[in-house]
Amino acid sequence: MKRLITALVSGALAAVAAEAGTFSFVENGRAKPIRVPDDPALSTLTAADELAEYVRKMTGAAMPVVTGGTVRAGMVAIGTLDALGDGLPRAIADALAKATRKEASALGVADGAYWIVGRETAAELKGVYRQLERF
Repeated sequence: MKRLITALVSGALAAVAAEAGTFSFVENGRAKPIRVPDDPALSTLTAADELAEYVRKMTGAAMPVVTGGTVRAGMVAIGTLDALGDGLPRAIADALAKATRKEASALGVADGAYWIVGRETAAELKGVYRQLERF
C-alpha cells in the first residue's frame, strides 16, 4: 500500500508514490513538533509559525518549532529543497526536481514524518497554506 505525496507542478497537481503511512498533527491533546533547517529562510519560519498558530487555534495544542537537527518520525518538516538537502525523502526530492515552476511544493508522509517542502524560497509557505485548506 502506498501513500501519495502531492506536488504542485507546472500549475497542475501531480501525484508521486511514497512510503505508506498516515500522520496526525495532534494526538491525545499534544501537537507534533515542527522542525525547520539550520539558518532557515524567513519564509520557512513564517510557514512554521502559520502552521503552529492555526493548529493551536483549531485544537488548543501548541506545536513547538525546532531549528536544525534530523527530521524523525512524528515530526513535521518544513523547508526548501536546498535547505533540507540530503535528509529529504527521495520521492519528494524527485517530484520537486522535476517541477518547472519555482513555487512548486510537495506535501506528504514519508519516513513517519510529515513533509512540507518548497522547490524554492516561499514555496514552502504556499505548501503550508495548501495544507491548512485541507483541514
